[in-house]
Amino acid sequence: MSARTMLIEELARAPEGVARALLTQLRQMMPSNGTANPPGQDHFESYWSQFYGSFEGTEWNEPTELPFEKREAW
Repeated sequence: MSARTMLIEELARAPEGVARALLTQLRQMMPSNGTANPPGQDHFESYWSQFYGSFEGTEWNEPTELPFEKREAW
């Protein structure tokens, strides 16, 4: 599960006020070097779209499922 998916799931459970406060805090952390972002996108949206876009078409090597561990009966 990606960090983006985990964040989306956690924010879906959080109250609206928490989500707004997090967004405000993230926007305050944005660099203020005057570079313009595309219309409708803030710094974090453009960063994540560039980051995830760079992995487009990449095959992920996920580990195979491990067998269930066998334990002694109690």
